[in-house]
Amino acid sequence: MGIGTTNPVRKLEVVSDSLTMCCSGIFALTAYAPSSTPYIVSRSARGTSASPAAVQADDLLGGISAGGYDGSAFWSSAFYDFIATQQWSATARGSRMDFYTTPNDTTSSVLRMRIDQSGNVGIATTTPSWLLNPSSASASQLALSAGAGVAQWAFRNAGGNLYFATTTVGGDNSTTTISALEIAGGGF
Repeated sequence: MGIGTTNPVRKLEVVSDSLTMCCSGIFALTAYAPSSTPYIVSRSARGTSASPAAVQADDLLGGISAGGYDGSAFWSSAFYDFIATQQWSATARGSRMDFYTTPNDTTSSVLRMRIDQSGNVGIATTTPSWLLNPSSASASQLALSAGAGVAQWAFRNAGGNLYFATTTVGGDNSTTTISALEIAGGGF
């Protein structure tokens, strides 16, 4: 069945050449056989449905958004986007995923994590250089915990030096003032 199209390619396809509302979307669900995994499919193109054109770098390919009613309107506050990272062609389809949440007592969503076109995961950075790249200028970038009621080991890179420290037993992210071990950028 098609809505906005006379030539649907899915069991249900909704097509619009212009979306005028914030966070409007197009939805398609496909399942070919009982053994197939149905996917939620989001497709994007420039141009129109009659004359589609290739997506360009930084074009939104799709996304999933969740939100709620604030007393006067519905708003999205947590979402993730699928974004093209290059001009698409039959041989090039680079993409990334961006994940957003909204801090308490604010209304603006913040990019929290990115999986880039190379598979690198950046937490609090838009330019991850490694497979896992947590980033913070003031807090530990990694903490290991054995569970509730046990202090955590916290790891931090500051000014090119690596610091290992422990948190409070409550694990409140405040580290001890003296590191258990420090490794300077030039070695021990």
